[in-house]
Amino acid sequence: MAAYARRTAQVVAMSDREIDLRRAEGEAAARESQVAEELQRLSSASGEVQGRLQAVKAAVAQAQLSGVRDPVLAEVHQRCQSAAMPGLSIDPARDRAMAAREQALRERMKAVESMRQAVQGYAAELSRMSSQLAADEATLENLAEHAQQEAAAAASRQAAAERAARERAARAAPAPIPLGRMGKPEGRRATPRVRMQAAIDLHSDTNFFNGFSTNISDGGLFIATVANVPLGTEVEVGFTLPSGQKIATTGVVRWVREVNDNTPEIFPGIGVQFSGLTPDQHDAIHQFVESRDPLFYPD
Repeated sequence: MAAYARRTAQVVAMSDREIDLRRAEGEAAARESQVAEELQRLSSASGEVQGRLQAVKAAVAQAQLSGVRDPVLAEVHQRCQSAAMPGLSIDPARDRAMAAREQALRERMKAVESMRQAVQGYAAELSRMSSQLAADEATLENLAEHAQQEAAAAASRQAAAERAARERAARAAPAPIPLGRMGKPEGRRATPRVRMQAAIDLHSDTNFFNGFSTNISDGGLFIATVANVPLGTEVEVGFTLPSGQKIATTGVVRWVREVNDNTPEIFPGIGVQFSGLTPDQHDAIHQFVESRDPLFYPD
């Protein structure tokens, strides 16, 4: 870009010099025309003066023949005899001017030829650069299109993998149903407790969630199910962590995610808040949660 700017500045500067030179050449040509016109006028005036001189000489001779002997006549006769037309020689100057013009013309033609060759070289370089840029632009366009296709394919593969994972989880853990109702212990609760079993792995829809304190002790377990379990229902939950440790605890249904036709990819279920975790159970769940981000409790 810097070289291009310098070349552009040089071309502009040459254009300014050419304008000045043409102006000077025009002024020189105008002066030559003025000199030629002046020479033509002087040539005509010279003939007129020559004729008048001859007429004066003839009149003086006639007066002398008539016997006029006036001193003034003698002075006029003397001046007429000694008068001579001035000479005008511009040929040497004209020859020098012609030689200079011819030499300038030859040098100018050489310079014009050099400029023509330089312009042709510049045009060839611009054409080469334009062709290379066109090829590079086409390459970049193809790369961008290929990248978009790759991104779309990757997104499609990711979506397919997620669907397959959900389908595997659904097949591995069918919608849990109440396995029975425990009898009402005397003086402890007004409604029976529901027993539920959940499948836990790294890819299942079932997942732990945290409460607002971000402490798993304040959270619980989201169980993917289509079973209708009302809010506030006390449940007994049993599941096995991927480590093989079995967990059996109690909890309360705090939120429900119903089936939504607008988001079929989101599995319905219930959020059970733990109410009876032991310290060992808490530590085991916490260790597993560190390998998989928990849900956030939807208030």
